[in-house]
Amino acid sequence: MSRIRTLDMEFKDIPPEVLEKVKEVQRIGVAESDASARFLRDLHELKRRHYGLNKDLYKTRSAVMTGLADDLAHEDEVGFQTQFWAVMLRRHRNTRSLCSKLDRKAMYLIHDITVEWAQGFDFSLIFHFPKNKFFQNRVIRKSFFHAKNYEPERYPKVTQVRGDRIVWKKDGKELANLVNGLTAGREGRSFFHWLTRKLSGGTSTTEQGKAKSEMMEADARVGMFIRDNIIPLAMYYHPLAVGSALELGIDCSEFVGTDNEGENGSDGSGSDTETE
Repeated sequence: MSRIRTLDMEFKDIPPEVLEKVKEVQRIGVAESDASARFLRDLHELKRRHYGLNKDLYKTRSAVMTGLADDLAHEDEVGFQTQFWAVMLRRHRNTRSLCSKLDRKAMYLIHDITVEWAQGFDFSLIFHFPKNKFFQNRVIRKSFFHAKNYEPERYPKVTQVRGDRIVWKKDGKELANLVNGLTAGREGRSFFHWLTRKLSGGTSTTEQGKAKSEMMEADARVGMFIRDNIIPLAMYYHPLAVGSALELGIDCSEFVGTDNEGENGSDGSGSDTETE
């Protein structure tokens, strides 16, 4: 069926030349929407292709940056190298508001973040961990699902976000209590709460539904930011490679330094007192 609205019956008294002009405007609007939709699809496919072409580079980067301190004599002085992903996540303005002090030690263990591209606009972030004392999981997946039918000129609506369940160990009990408390409605924050949170079915018909939809959209924005910015540009902003950014006049002050600043809430996201 034509997407051009039939106006003949609605505007019987409009002169034919005016009616034709209105239809022409509509045709241009539809063509513009189609072009916007193609742009969104092409951009998404370009991101997918770019990631595939650079997977080996990203793998090497994680191996070097999370293992570099192993052979250094003064690991406590350059220990942030083993905390590569935690530094990025805890210090970047778009992700640090998720993090609490209780998250810190477990976040230090992240040794890689990879992307799994699914059908359409769906994707998963996969956080890789070594064997550790906090939880049994070696990978924790955060998946994002989008509507299959959507307005051509708009990014598809998020319909579900799903995080893996963490199997906690004894030493992770305090962090587990924080995550479980937030899931139950307690005020506060935790990166691992974001990582494991499950949301679906939000609608705009009720206040609760609107809140759920907004939360899903917020979760997805963080996920897309990690996928599109932190993963491909992590080294670019890292203290060891900060010169490349400075040469271009980019302000990297929010990234430079060790992660200790987060202890006093000076990472720009406020005090962590609620999670102690």
